[in-house]
Amino acid sequence: MSSELIKLFAPLLMFVLWISFAFRVRSPILIIAGLFLASYAGCSANFEFIYRELHQAIQAIMLVYVLFYGLYFQHIFRVNLIFGILFVFIGISLIFVPFNLDIKMQLINYITMIGSVNFLYITIIQSRENLKYLMRFIVNLAVLLAIIGLLEYPFTEDRIQATFSNPNYYGLFLGVGVCLLNFYWSGWRKYIGILLLCVAILLSGSRSAMAFPILLYLWHIYRQGHILKAAGSVLLGLVIIVSLSNLVLTRFSDVEATSASDAERLILQKIVMRMADDYPLTGVGWGNFPNEFENYSSTAEAIVLVGGIIDMSNQERRVSHNDFYRILAELGWIALIVSIIWSIYGVRLIILKKGFVLNFIPPIWIGMMFFSLGHNNMNNVFFWFFIILPFFIESQSKLFKKM
Repeated sequence: MSSELIKLFAPLLMFVLWISFAFRVRSPILIIAGLFLASYAGCSANFEFIYRELHQAIQAIMLVYVLFYGLYFQHIFRVNLIFGILFVFIGISLIFVPFNLDIKMQLINYITMIGSVNFLYITIIQSRENLKYLMRFIVNLAVLLAIIGLLEYPFTEDRIQATFSNPNYYGLFLGVGVCLLNFYWSGWRKYIGILLLCVAILLSGSRSAMAFPILLYLWHIYRQGHILKAAGSVLLGLVIIVSLSNLVLTRFSDVEATSASDAERLILQKIVMRMADDYPLTGVGWGNFPNEFENYSSTAEAIVLVGGIIDMSNQERRVSHNDFYRILAELGWIALIVSIIWSIYGVRLIILKKGFVLNFIPPIWIGMMFFSLGHNNMNNVFFWFFIILPFFIESQSKLFKKM
């Protein structure tokens, strides 16, 4: 089954799953939230047919709902302060740069992302059961995506990605699915499901996504307090992961591809630092990294590897492949320092609260931060929903304390 056919027909399976979900929950706002998750899994990074446009239309509807909700109830969630602070840095950065198409699109995506995240939080506060319904639905979508990816594997020489245009974000969805499945499923279904998702992550070749099941296991050991007792199983798990990784099945076994990817990120890091040196306080402007890249890539030093030379000097447009690099390059040093302090505070909050009442939060949250070190997620609804979820739960403690 070719990748094109998968991208054309697989989203229909996501919507069939959503219809089943809709008949079970019967709550209009929960049904729309489920529709968004189905479209995110099947359409958000799918450029076949009109799937991408359909996903954007669903997001636009959610944004309109959030605006009317805020005006009607004269209320916004406290966690929006996080978005507000980032928006202040964005506004300052744009004072000193010409307004272009890149900046316009990034602003639209950022605002739409805020609306979608708020819609999901509005859904959750309607009933504490709604979070459970949404998380279980994500698990079902992740399992379906894993099966689709395994069906894709025999027909592709590349990394599997199912309905996504980038195998790393496919792996991200599966990684989150592993953590949620472990929490919401039980018995033999849980172990088969985790195995299925982990195999699909390996075949996606996403090193960042592989962190999720590892973090899940480490958090389980921490919660149980049997660190020495678990040493044997940890060693066995590492042996299994290394063995699977070295099979000629995945990108993990391709040393040259891995080295080339690391070399590119090293060059990008140097380019980011040069931008930061030129614009230390305001950055080059939110969303302006790809536009400014050409001005710095021409002086970028090539890196010589065994398999060839990695040279970016002739490339015109690239992204930073790291959220912290992006913040530094586009918003400046102050914004970067604030984001690092906030991240440290988030880790401290999660550890002190022991994951709140939801054991999937710590591995997902830390996994998302780790994923950010290799990819750009600043307009990703899925990313921000889980990153801010601990702070949202803390602000709504009365609702979540019995979950």
